[in-house]
Amino acid sequence: MSVAPVAWIPIAGPIIAGVMIALQLILSRKGPKQKRATTDIVNAIEPQLKANLEAYKALPVHYASAQELALMNFDAGWDHVQDQCNIPEMGEPGTRCTKDRKRGGKWDWFAYYRDPIANDPNVVPDPSSLDQALNGGGGGIGGSINIGGTSVPVPLLLGGALLLVAMSMGGGGGGGGKQ
Repeated sequence: MSVAPVAWIPIAGPIIAGVMIALQLILSRKGPKQKRATTDIVNAIEPQLKANLEAYKALPVHYASAQELALMNFDAGWDHVQDQCNIPEMGEPGTRCTKDRKRGGKWDWFAYYRDPIANDPNVVPDPSSLDQALNGGGGGIGGSINIGGTSVPVPLLLGGALLLVAMSMGGGGGGGGKQ
């Protein structure tokens, strides 16, 4: 009777080793962690891109400087997503993170959040400083602030500030985070 357990060792040994290898592969998988991480990245940025577009659309006058700043906000958000997702540590979920949101992707952020600003037919040249002085253009919440000789609408500055804060905090947020 003591022979039976010894007879199983040659068969059980490879099975146990196989189970150990399978467990190591399952426990060391990065896919779920990468998917969560890339989803968190897009969930932090997408609401800011929406807010940027809505703030731009809500402006009473779409000055060229406002358009330029809104486009810069989108580009900063997109660059952040690429910088965080397009790295080897993110693997396939990182690739999908940007592929699905680039122009022509499953969730084309360019068509959703950049093109309505870039293709705005209602953009007008910025008023000169003299025009602002004569017409009382101030720096109130509905006004603008002169930065480096360019008049920038206050609501757009606030939207840009919110985007930078969200990017630096890596905060969570709304939809579009499917991988």
